Amino acid sequence: MPGLRRLQRMKELNLALKEKYRHREHKDGWISTIGIGAKYYNSTYSRFISALRTTGVRLDRRTLSLLVSHEPASFRALIGLAEVAQQSKFKESSLEAPFPRADWHPPPGAKLHPKERRVVPRSSKGWTRGRKPDGLL
Repeated sequence: MPGLRRLQRMKELNLALKEKYRHREHKDGWISTIGIGAKYYNSTYSRFISALRTTGVRLDRRTLSLLVSHEPASFRALIGLAEVAQQSKFKESSLEAPFPRADWHPPPGAKLHPKERRVVPRSSKGWTRGRKPDGLL
């Protein structure tokens, strides 16, 4: 019987993986639909989602894609809300000091990421892009 249980578990895992991939394919479709809707109103997907997050609107991608398809007036209202948030975010950020702060200095002996001004964890293998740094599980 242990062999049968193992086969059942493998089938369960296989079905779970198929569901994960299916959801990923749907997610790509939702993102492209939202992107098309945002471009229609002279915005981009990333700016729209970022502005929605700053305003505190908590709608998932599936709901947003349904709004694009079936409720264009509601989606237009969300675009307007995102534009207002984006403009206020831009005004606030233009008054602040340059990234990250004018008085910010890295700790002594720390490496900085070549493209970004952020401290990279130390690793014996160099930059930790795509890998976990040493000492972390």
